[in-house]
Amino acid sequence: MIDHINIRNFVIIDQLRIEFNHGLNVITGETGTGKSILMGAISIILGGRASAEMIRTGCEEASVEALFSLEDDLEQLKVINGRLVSRGFSEINLNDNQLLIKRTINQNGKNKIFINGESATLNLLKTITDGLVDLCSQHEHQTLLKPYNQLLLLDKYSNSEALREEVGSLYRKRIELLNSIKEIQGNQEEIEKRSDYLKYQIQEIEQISPKLNEDADLENEKRRISGISEISHIVEEVNNTLYNDPKSIIDRLSKVQSDLEKCLKHEPKFQEYISSISQSITLIEETVFSLRGYEGEFEVNPQLLQETIDRLDALTKLKKKHGGSLDAVMEVYQELQSELEKLENRESRIESLQNTLMETEKSTLLATEALSKNRAAGAKKLSTLITSELHELNMPGSKIKIEVTQLKDLDQLRLDGLDQINFLIQTNPGEPLKPLNKVASGGELSRVMLAIRKAITQTGGIGVYLFDEVDAGIGGETGTIVGKKLKSVSLHHQVLCITHLPQVAAFADAHLVVKKFQQNNRTLSSVSSVMEKERIEEIARMLGDRKRGAAGLKYAETLVNEARL
Repeated sequence: MIDHINIRNFVIIDQLRIEFNHGLNVITGETGTGKSILMGAISIILGGRASAEMIRTGCEEASVEALFSLEDDLEQLKVINGRLVSRGFSEINLNDNQLLIKRTINQNGKNKIFINGESATLNLLKTITDGLVDLCSQHEHQTLLKPYNQLLLLDKYSNSEALREEVGSLYRKRIELLNSIKEIQGNQEEIEKRSDYLKYQIQEIEQISPKLNEDADLENEKRRISGISEISHIVEEVNNTLYNDPKSIIDRLSKVQSDLEKCLKHEPKFQEYISSISQSITLIEETVFSLRGYEGEFEVNPQLLQETIDRLDALTKLKKKHGGSLDAVMEVYQELQSELEKLENRESRIESLQNTLMETEKSTLLATEALSKNRAAGAKKLSTLITSELHELNMPGSKIKIEVTQLKDLDQLRLDGLDQINFLIQTNPGEPLKPLNKVASGGELSRVMLAIRKAITQTGGIGVYLFDEVDAGIGGETGTIVGKKLKSVSLHHQVLCITHLPQVAAFADAHLVVKKFQQNNRTLSSVSSVMEKERIEEIARMLGDRKRGAAGLKYAETLVNEARL
């Protein structure tokens, strides 16, 4: 149920808190006082359209906040918690079982939505509040005339929603299979062109046959080969300097050693210097010997260098064409092969898909058949219930028949099945059944809407019903019957009813009066709860009996007392 609603700077409402009770909450007031504003406020809480035009003149921001108490409907609480958790939101606290929704509307367009204090999107708000409140307005009378909405209503009553979801899933699968088959079959000429293109690209890669990291290895080899000439020249120069030249370092060190040996006979200490020179000569000779071993290894090979450069060029072209790296080239190669394989094997793939399609269509026919039977059974029961309710609503000669026609061609399949639905009504005995939108007047539509709501209350799932002048176009004795029906619905659900009929207001468990007044040259609306004397006075006003004085008040009191019986 809706525990209370806080409204601030909304249309002509400055600041307002409205508390609702269990049972039938009636909202009354003179035309133009702002009763419809309350409907609009609740509508945006449920995800309805919000615009800057709703902000009270002279204000920057409007807000509407509603607190829902779910302690009396644990099944609905479980559903809402599932929706919240699946989208990353916190569960509702099981200690208080309350859902707080707030929307702010700003002049700059930065509107905000909060669910239990957490920022949310409009789509999430619509998902969370789906099934929380059932809005029954004069506008909805027109939606009832649309076959799609009639089908949704029937599915709700007949518990066909799970079957409809199954059919919808099979419908999507069938469409995907048909599209896949069509895509594979395609245009034969285009397929051949694509196949030739893929073969050319694959052949181009296979001719070069790149290997992972080959480009890096070749760059190293290119640098090595390019340096061979310089290495060879340097090695030759070093060998000449150390050993081969007439005045090589070896020859000059040998001359130094010979000269020092002549000094040895005069001074024994020179042996130390002679040994050092001898060691140096030995080291140089070993170095020369090692360098001579490289002379063959570092032989210049121009052909090998060119081959390396050409290979690198070929790899570079491939990389530029297919992603910039050899890894990308190899990945593209696999993709090309896979696509070519699919094209070459398309006949077997088409056959496989067609077999799957055949099985899917068998399952679809079985599911649509089960759905149609379920709907037909529900339509029969609901027709009887609505007809019975209409008789009690002072339409004794009326009859409702919900017609379900199943189409047989799967090409006519929709997400909601193969059924065509039509609400037919007979308003007077002896007249043929005709579509609801062809014969029903505004007052009759109001009663049909109420009869439907009364009939489907047995299915549960809705915690709050909000009726906005559902009694439009009726009055007198019929008004009293409508009041009884609303009271009956309120035994199992919270009902909020905006009404102009005193006969309906008399059945209220809680009576709220909307008034409009002037303050500081501004028009404002207020809502107050009335009881006892004030309530009798309001019902007398609705009767138009204010001039009758005590007689009018007495009649209003009689209505209230009779409604309690």
